[in-house]
Amino acid sequence: MHGKQIQYNSPLGEEIPNPSLEFLKKVIFEHTADYWSSESTGDSALVIKKDKGELWFIFFFDEPHGFFIYYDMEFVPLKKGIPLKDDRYVEHVVGTEPMRIPTICYRTREEAWTIVLDFINDQRMSDRFNWVRLGEID
Repeated sequence: MHGKQIQYNSPLGEEIPNPSLEFLKKVIFEHTADYWSSESTGDSALVIKKDKGELWFIFFFDEPHGFFIYYDMEFVPLKKGIPLKDDRYVEHVVGTEPMRIPTICYRTREEAWTIVLDFINDQRMSDRFNWVRLGEID
């Protein structure tokens, strides 16, 4: 994968070095919310290891909302032009702590795949979305 060190951390604690795009596509398009259930860590991650540190890309799927994606433990992708306001939330358990997530933070499987590819190829947030700090959403 372009000479980068990439690791996939599954919700069950498996650390998979240099996962293939085929493997990651299966995670995005075929796994159901049960894969990220309360019997696991509740999330999965892609980690790009570089000389200057690590970039973390955390994600999970909730039915029927889609994928929640958390870049560098701070930023979430929103569709461009959407106001930073949402009074509807989804509760998802990560580790043992419930996390309240505004519904506008969720992306479809197709959008998630695009974001994953941009992260792997460019090691940055996809410019196809507006990335905001999760705490900035009312």
